[in-house]
Amino acid sequence: MSATNLELVSYAFLKCNVISESDSPSPEQGVTGLNVLNDMLASMAADGIHLGWYPQTNMAATSPLQAQDVGPVKYMLCASLAAHYGIELSQLLLAEIGQANTRLVKRALKYSEADMSEMPRPQGLFNGTGWN
Repeated sequence: MSATNLELVSYAFLKCNVISESDSPSPEQGVTGLNVLNDMLASMAADGIHLGWYPQTNMAATSPLQAQDVGPVKYMLCASLAAHYGIELSQLLLAEIGQANTRLVKRALKYSEADMSEMPRPQGLFNGTGWN
């Protein structure tokens, strides 16, 4: 089960102490959060971490993330929002963010295809026992 964009943004704001557990982001915070989320995931896609994300404009819409990517993306968004707002994060939270990043990178590497077009080709003729 995936999360809504509002759930992603709310969790990230909660983790970096911008809102309390009983609050929701203001409309302005929601716009900022969604813009930061779109920018962050576009940047990750440019770096080779493709999560199936496409730019979102509706906070109530279900995010296009797979269920296993929701948690790590929440932590990565927390880091991006903290940087945007100039918030210093705790060491424990930074460790969680690092682990989230590692999980996303590992998944991206696992599912990427190797491009061997630049590899050198064998020279000579193959005679059944090896290359001449």
